[in-house]
Amino acid sequence: MKDVDRDFGCIEIECDTCGDKKEYDITDYSLANECYREDGGVVVKEDGEWFDFCCQACYQEHLFEQNAALESAEPHESQAEQELELEPADKEKLVSESEHLELEHLEVPSVEVLQESITRQQEHLREIRALVDAIKAYESVIRNLKERVKTNQKLLESKQEELNTLILRGVRGQLQLTFLQNAVEPGKPSSTFLAEAEAPSSLANN
Repeated sequence: MKDVDRDFGCIEIECDTCGDKKEYDITDYSLANECYREDGGVVVKEDGEWFDFCCQACYQEHLFEQNAALESAEPHESQAEQELELEPADKEKLVSESEHLELEHLEVPSVEVLQESITRQQEHLREIRALVDAIKAYESVIRNLKERVKTNQKLLESKQEELNTLILRGVRGQLQLTFLQNAVEPGKPSSTFLAEAEAPSSLANN
């Protein structure tokens, strides 16, 4: 038997056979058990209960007392077993009665409770179906948006090609204009050159 005194920080272990006591300046039961065993003591657990013995002799005396108590109890147990022996018919009757008692104490839900449970499950099913329909609708919208994006992308590519064509034409026109400006005779203004270029057409008109 152990007695812990946390105020003084110690554990006192008393032998369960002779009552001899030993004190250790610790409050941890595991460490106290180790120290007690190192001093020759025995610490055992029987049927969920801890026992302490200061030496092997006290432990052996405890075992002897336990065996004697078991031997004295054996005739009573055998007699009780004999009293409990029943005929097969009586055993069946006892089993049927016990089953009947279990059924009586078995809680069976009422019809109203079962109906409420079924109604809740049906509501859950309807909610799940509504969610599935909503997901399908969103998927359809996403597909339409993807198709629109593809169409707009193709249109953008077409406009880009037209823009590139216009830019190319503008570059060519700029090159032609530059070529014509370079074709003017050195020292002659471009206006004179243009007037001479228009003269044959005016004579033809006359």
